[in-house]
Formats: sequence, structure tokens, C-alpha cells
Amino acid sequence: MDAATLQGRYTSIHITPRHDLTVADDKTVFAFQYQPETTYDVAVDLQNMTSQTHKLAAQLLDATVGGNGAYKYQTTQTKVGIRQFSHQTKQRVVLKPNEKHRVHFQLRTPKRTTTTTYFGGLKVIEYDQANSGLLRNDVSFVTSVLLGNQTLETTYVKRLSVQRVQRTSQYGKLGFNVVLHNRGPKIVQHVATKVVLTDGAKHQISKTQTTSFIAHGRMTIFVPDKGQAIKPQKVTVTLHTETDDTVKTKMIPQPTIVTHKQKDPHSSAFLFIVLILSGFAGLMAAVIVWLTQSKNK
Repeated sequence: MDAATLQGRYTSIHITPRHDLTVADDKTVFAFQYQPETTYDVAVDLQNMTSQTHKLAAQLLDATVGGNGAYKYQTTQTKVGIRQFSHQTKQRVVLKPNEKHRVHFQLRTPKRTTTTTYFGGLKVIEYDQANSGLLRNDVSFVTSVLLGNQTLETTYVKRLSVQRVQRTSQYGKLGFNVVLHNRGPKIVQHVATKVVLTDGAKHQISKTQTTSFIAHGRMTIFVPDKGQAIKPQKVTVTLHTETDDTVKTKMIPQPTIVTHKQKDPHSSAFLFIVLILSGFAGLMAAVIVWLTQSKNK
């Protein structure tokens, strides 16, 4: 199945204040209504445009809101602790042919607060409705929607290709240089890139590193063979972006062999000494033969 035939995108990230806080103060009557939640809805729309049925694992990872530690809201009448929200969840989805599916995730987070001190030392923490929307800047979403060994096509690296694979050595280690070419118009920064080389016997070597892909630029990743000396026939590149993963697969008829042997200065000196000694021994042998022939005469 071609990964490009499956489409995925964010449909919405909503910030919807659900509750209000009311504080009435006439120095004798204190009313406190505790409703601190703001809901974030994250929806991922998937459409299976193939003729096959696939199982999906949709994940929302490391969605964190606010600063560090626990928030404490305290008055003379009630005490409530709100923990820092760090959320991780998974949901299994089955996509039938030509079927659309939406996956929802929700984050409930406290709104921003202000503290007011009244006469007599009474402290009231109020929820600032005007600034609650600023929580949008404090939320970071990272999603990964996986489909077996295939993944969703993303606009950021849609035109990325494997240009060539070369046999080479780096710092005394044998391996392969995998040259990737980004022909797209966008710059992709800080992408976790995994390169896997597979031979005919399905032996694999891999390398994962964080890199950036400049528009219309090339990137080389060195994959050490770890002594396996495989002959790769296929290279698979997996990019973990902020939206989804992209897999590009290319068959390699025969990788270009470019081996750079490092010179050992000690070996060169040893060879030079051996040549000098051999020449000296040859000269001595010639002198002995000449002297022997002179005596015989």
C-alpha cells in the first residue's frame, strides 16, 4: 500500500472555557464557587482511501499545561489541590475501506489565577477569565498516527527522497552514507530521522539522529554496519515530525562502493625501515659474492 493514499490531519484544537468563578464579598458573606476547568479538544481526522482494512494506534504524547509543581487554591472555607497535567493516552481504531474516522483527546486544565488580599488577612484566589485564552501558548501537542509499517504522508516532507547510498568508512568504522534530498519548499527542523538498511536475507542495520532538512537541500546520514557486512537492497527512512510520521522506501539495485581507507603512519614507517634493511642486506650479499669471486681468481 502506498503511504500517500492514506490522509491524516488536525481538524481542530479548541479552547472552550466551561466554567466561571464568582466571588461575593461584603466583608461578612463569602461565596466561593469552585469550577476551574478549561477543556482542550484535539481531533485527528483519518480517511482510509485504500481497499484494505487497517488498525491504527493513535497517540497524544506529552501534552503538558502550565508550569511546574502543583497548584493550591486556598480560602478560609475550602482547600483544593490541582495537580500538574501531564497526559498520555492511546486509542485503537479500525479503519475500513473508504471510511472516515475521528479520534478525540481532551485536556482539562486550570485557568490562570490572581490573588486578592482582603482586610483581616483573608486571601481569595480568583480565576482570570480575560487571560484564560493565553493557555493556548502553554500547550504543546505532539502526535503520532501509525499504520502498520506504513505511515501518513505529511506536507512538510512530502517531496523528500533517497538520492543514493554509498559504502564508506567514518572514523575507522565501515558503513553506508545515505543521502537524502528534500525537494520541498519548506524547512523541516529538529526531526528525529531513522534510517534502516535491509539486505536480501532481511538483515538490518539502522541509525537514528536528530537533523534538519533545508528546502531544496541534501542531508547525509552515516549508518554503521556494526560488523555485519550486509549488502543492502532497500532503505527505509522514517521521519518523526510534529504532525505524523513519513516513511519513504527505495529499492537499491547495488549501492555505490566508496571506501576510504585510513593511512597508518606507523605502518608506513615500518615499511620504509623494511625496505632500507632489505636494500642493505642485498648490498652486503653482493659484496660477499664479489669478494668470494676475487679470492677464487
